[in-house]
Amino acid sequence: MVLRTTTLAAWSVGSLTLIMLWLALLGVGWSIGVVAILWMGTIGVGALVVRRLQGAFIVRAAWTPVEYAAVLITAAIAAAIVFNGTYFPFSRADALGIYRPSALAMWQTGTLEPLIGADSLYRTYPVLVPLLYTFAYQVSGWENEMLAKGLATLLALGCLPAVFLLGAEVGERRVGLAAALLLALTPAFARWASAGYVDLPMATFYTLGALFTLRFWRHGGLLEALVGGVMIGLAAFTKNAGLIGIGLFAGALIGAVFLGANRGARARRAIWALIACALVAAPWYVRNLVGAGFLIPDTAWTDQAERSLRTLAIFVTLPNNFALTGWTMLAGVVLLARRTPLLLWFVVPFFAAWWLFVSYDPRFLLLFTPILCVGAGWWLTGVTRRAPRPIQLAIGALVVVLTVYTLWIAVEYKYAILRAPFMSHADKIALVRETP
Repeated sequence: MVLRTTTLAAWSVGSLTLIMLWLALLGVGWSIGVVAILWMGTIGVGALVVRRLQGAFIVRAAWTPVEYAAVLITAAIAAAIVFNGTYFPFSRADALGIYRPSALAMWQTGTLEPLIGADSLYRTYPVLVPLLYTFAYQVSGWENEMLAKGLATLLALGCLPAVFLLGAEVGERRVGLAAALLLALTPAFARWASAGYVDLPMATFYTLGALFTLRFWRHGGLLEALVGGVMIGLAAFTKNAGLIGIGLFAGALIGAVFLGANRGARARRAIWALIACALVAAPWYVRNLVGAGFLIPDTAWTDQAERSLRTLAIFVTLPNNFALTGWTMLAGVVLLARRTPLLLWFVVPFFAAWWLFVSYDPRFLLLFTPILCVGAGWWLTGVTRRAPRPIQLAIGALVVVLTVYTLWIAVEYKYAILRAPFMSHADKIALVRETP
């Protein structure tokens, strides 16, 4: 049930934005009626596809109090993030300076921003998230930033069921719950999930892509290969860094062909998966190449990359971003290397690219942090099962403390909300953007 619901939700978001992209490329306006009809059709197709997906075998034993607690904590943090994402309008730099202006221009003109050659720069950023904002403005009839940011927040929170599914695939239900809990308790996740940025929305698609690639490795099914290709393509349509994911996806498919049984059938299915990925991602980048002369803008400050031991061990040297999760990730990496090295294939080259070129910003690590949480959850599950009772109680107490902290940082401007919980939209704008 979780697999089908999460996959269909991701499919629906992707199909909506791709419909808007293709209508614009074909010179057709974004009529709400036309978009809705086409969208319902693609959702219907998606429903037929996901019905055939078989979830991982999850032990149907009775749930334990620890599992219930993990779900409740994760849900509470998600609720706080949703509140923050829907209560306030955009407030952070890239959302205000890049994504909001792009969405506003598309809403006002009813089409994509035109490319203007080499000066296009930010206009060549992938537009899945800005198109969601545009759709929110269209259905609202005004610049409804709270709805727009809320949609992006929900897409970012898709990382939680995605990482649960990946954890259940490699281990069991408790591993998936632990992975989702650790991700929710990661301070960087709590701070950025409601920011309206594209990193965690991309991570949702990327994590699902890794899940279906792993399933293709294990079972060699055509459906898993195709859905994996679609999800990786959507990751690249969400953020330029997703192009790295396409390369890693292609490498994983090659490995699945040569290291698995029935190579001929697997090879054909792998080719179809790459075609599906290309159909989703290529149109945007071909448009960039034709209209701007480049695939991606040169906006990374690579000269500011900090190639040091501190950044190499950033998951433990930056506790305000990764807290307990960072330490468990290190142990989880060892476990994944021994048991499911394919998942590290989706992480290690990405981390190397971050360290070499963009290690000035730890936010970019969120693109693959959910996958690392799978190893962390797997390790933590094993430790808590073997640990003496006092150690288990100490871990539980630490989780409670981290939960309180995470809930606190997940909601911004708390004192202002307490003073005026029903503040006007204008007051919210003045508060978050520090205007008179």
